[in-house]
This record gives sequence, structure tokens and C-alpha cells, in this order.
Amino acid sequence: MRPTVLLAAAGIALGAVVGVVAVGVGGGSSGDPAPSDESTAEPNDLAVSEAFFEAWWRSRTETYRADGTFERTLADGSTLSSSRVLVQRPPDVLVLQSGEVRGTLDGAYLRCTVDPEGNQRCTSAGTAAEHRAVVRGELDRFAGLLQGADPLYRLTDEDGCFVFQRRRAIDPPPYGDEARMCFDDASGAMVLLRLERDGVVDEVVVTSVSASVTDADLATP
Repeated sequence: MRPTVLLAAAGIALGAVVGVVAVGVGGGSSGDPAPSDESTAEPNDLAVSEAFFEAWWRSRTETYRADGTFERTLADGSTLSSSRVLVQRPPDVLVLQSGEVRGTLDGAYLRCTVDPEGNQRCTSAGTAAEHRAVVRGELDRFAGLLQGADPLYRLTDEDGCFVFQRRRAIDPPPYGDEARMCFDDASGAMVLLRLERDGVVDEVVVTSVSASVTDADLATP
């Protein structure tokens, strides 16, 4: 598996690549970003932006199962971690982590949580939006962050990964102060998502990817 340049941080743990949640993908903010110094304003490289948009589209529309871990490192150095599984067979997409499940299944939004006694409870409600339309909306929001003469994030390609660097103040920053996203060449899956904000680091690392997804993979545990 090799990251390549072929891409919700509230909600990253359960939604980094599930459009219905989180990381809300590219969610909005409570205020407009402050303008940067005009002398430092510079548009992102068009080829890098197009490669990122292509990678995000592929990561959200291909079929695969990605197993890995989620880890949050707090400012004091302590960590919280759990296993994480993303199962995607569009339009069905589920993220399983810490006994919870979120995503879309059989045309509806699904959420499963664990009560204090350790019992899992699932609710399915609402008609899920058309998957490709959701992904196109995500790309539109990314365009708002990356395009123009003075983009909120500087986007670069470093060793086959895309790096977002916040250029000016906004609260909350939709992709933190800095984010790194890497993708698997064969499957298109995102294999690394790292977000840094206010001394806290959230990181999703995928350790195995399978292009085969069965009905059993999409069954809630």
C-alpha cells in the first residue's frame, strides 16, 4: 500500500470520510476568516488542487473496506485511541469505532450508540441524500477553502500526501491549523488523516485495505 497523489476536527473520529457527519466534511465556521496580509496572498497551485479534488472524489466513490486506528493526542501528551473501520460500497458508507456506527445504509441515515450498560442501540431515520451529490457538495466546500487569490489554506503536495496549512484566523478552522491527507494508490482509500489544532492532534491511520465489500461487512455488529 503506497500513499499517492491521486481527499469530519470535530467528528473526525467517526466521520472523516462520511459526508453525513463530521469533520462535517469541510464544514462551515462561526465567522468569516480575517484577511491575510495582501503581500503574502498567493493562490494555490492549480495542478495540486485538481489532484486533491480527484483524490477526494475517488476516496468517496470507490468500494473498499479500510481497517485502522484513531488516536487523539492531547496537549499534555496523553492519548486516547480505538480501532476504526470504514466500509464503503456507495451509496452505503459506515464508520465503526468504539462500538458506535455512523453513516448511510439502505438509503437512510444510520447511527448506533452504546448505552452505559454496554448495549448497542441503532436508529435509522431520514432519507439519505444522493451520494454523488453529497460528494460534489464536499468538493464545492473544499473549493471555498482552497481556491481564489487568497485561500484560507495553503495546499501542497509533500511526498505523495496533501498538506493543508491555515493561513489566517478563523474560528473554528474546518481542518485545524494543519492537516495531512494521504491516499492508497490501488484502492483510492484515504490511508492517513492527521489534523492539528490548539496543541491537540487527531490521527486516523489505515493499516489494511480490501477492495472487496460484502453484505456482512455492512451489517451492524
